Amino acid sequence: MIGRLFRNVILPGVILAGGVAVFAGLVASKEPPQRVERARQVPRVEVVPVALAPEGGFSIEVNGTVVPKREVTLSAEVDGRVVERTDACWAGRTVKRGDLLLRLDPRPLEIQRETFQAELAQVEADLEQLDTEIGNTEELIALAEQEVDLRRREQVRVEQLIARNASSVSDRDAADAQVLTARQNLQRLQNDRRMFASRRARLEAQRRRILAQLDQVAYDLERTVISSPVAGRIHEVNIEQDGYARPGDRLVTIEDTGTMEVRCSLRLEDLYWLAGGDAPLADVEDDPYSIPHAQAEISHAIAGQRATWEGVLARFEGAGLDERTRTIPCRVEVPAPEGLRRGMFVTVTFLGVDPDIPLRSIPRAAFRPNDEIWLVEDGRLAIHRVEPVRVLEDSVLIRADGPGDPIPVGAPLVVSPLEAPVNGMEVEVASSPGTANDLGPLASEAGEDPDVWDRQ
Repeated sequence: MIGRLFRNVILPGVILAGGVAVFAGLVASKEPPQRVERARQVPRVEVVPVALAPEGGFSIEVNGTVVPKREVTLSAEVDGRVVERTDACWAGRTVKRGDLLLRLDPRPLEIQRETFQAELAQVEADLEQLDTEIGNTEELIALAEQEVDLRRREQVRVEQLIARNASSVSDRDAADAQVLTARQNLQRLQNDRRMFASRRARLEAQRRRILAQLDQVAYDLERTVISSPVAGRIHEVNIEQDGYARPGDRLVTIEDTGTMEVRCSLRLEDLYWLAGGDAPLADVEDDPYSIPHAQAEISHAIAGQRATWEGVLARFEGAGLDERTRTIPCRVEVPAPEGLRRGMFVTVTFLGVDPDIPLRSIPRAAFRPNDEIWLVEDGRLAIHRVEPVRVLEDSVLIRADGPGDPIPVGAPLVVSPLEAPVNGMEVEVASSPGTANDLGPLASEAGEDPDVWDRQ
């Protein structure tokens, strides 16, 4: 019983008391720790100077498709069978203005012409006969008028004889009857003359109608010969030899190769810069849809060789934005398109775009998310929000007069990353090649006077 009490109670208590005594001795003998002040680490950054935009401006590059500026569709104006199709009338052939393409059968029209010519000859013969009848009638009218005068003088003599009781009433009646008969004959001839005039008017109208029909036949005969109205390339032929054409049928489509166009699409901001920073769609009294006529270079690579053409931004294709791409369809005119082919996929480059606003050039590494850049001002980080103008291959062009403070040329621009950038945090410029040396005199001035960056 006593042994169990010793093992379970007394011995553990002795061991615990000994451990507490040893721990107290160790604590009492330990010296207090010394406080060491650690130096605060300032983030080191690499900087380059903000540069002016390169001289000559920047370029805007888009893709486009070559299309003909003018496409002429030749349709049948008369009906007829194709009796001739020349070797030039094949898709892809190049033709000159006036080259014969198709010939329709002219025989039906020639028969109509002969019929109208016969009718015209008949009408002209009737007119000639009518003129003869009119001449004869005029002579008869002159004789009838003389007869009327004669009968009236006879009537007067009879009246005088009756007044002297030298003639009877029956003689007067006979004289009156002769006057009446002469007047009736004259009136009949005058009526014939008026009828001849009306008949002549009808024959003249018939003659003019036949002449018009002959003119129409002659015009239709000319339309049986189908020639190229322009110099260009045949795009499509829709009829074959011995085929029958009806008025309105599309026969041949020719694209004018004298001037070609490139169909492309530009963003609104592209047009803004091409217009020199002015609104490209502003209402202009003379032309509400004016477009900046910027010079362009059209290029296409063939078998490792690059061919180029000169062009100019000519017009909008329509008057609005494409609902799918939110871009504006445009046409670039190429006045000397030798070598360009319809449907070619080309690159359109607008060179020397130099807006009338101050621009700065920064490396792409210095352009941060949310359109921000980091500058070093008085040894502290200054976060500026900028407005990018153009992202180039290795740099970004920004507006110097953006939404924030102006960006001076030569300001130290941070190009190295920071883990947790905070506006106003203290930073140290690393003296590595390509940083302080690139800043030149501005870097040395900034070291002597921290306010030099604020004065730029």
